[in-house]
Order: sequence, then structure tokens, then C-alpha cells
Amino acid sequence: MKTATPRPLQAAQAFKKLPTAQPAAVGLCPQRSADLLATLQSEVDRQRLPGAVVLVSRRGKVALFDS
Repeated sequence: MKTATPRPLQAAQAFKKLPTAQPAAVGLCPQRSADLLATLQSEVDRQRLPGAVVLVSRRGKVALFDS
């Protein structure tokens, strides 16, 4: 009998295989990345969003991932 792997687990396993880099190493501004995360967190805190996941890829590498 086969068992299904939950989709979030599949996504997490797939993400582990992706190459990563620091934002500055691929030309992203670290301050703007931090501002983006702070803005989204503020919206979640104010209950305007139930939650958020951010994944930014540049030059074939994941430079920012947060939830």
C-alpha cells in the first residue's frame, strides 16, 4: 500500500535541493530584503494577512526565504 507524502513536506524536501546564496552575493540589497520582511510581518501582526511566505530567487539561487 502506498502512502501519500503531504504537499508541504514535498515542498520542503524540494526546497532543500535548491542552491542558496546571501542576498548581497546575487545583487540584492540586504536592507530592502529586510524591509520587505518587516512590512509583511507588520501586515500579519495587524491581521491584514493570515500569513506570508517569501521566496526570492536570483541568478538561479534562492536569496531570500522566510515565512
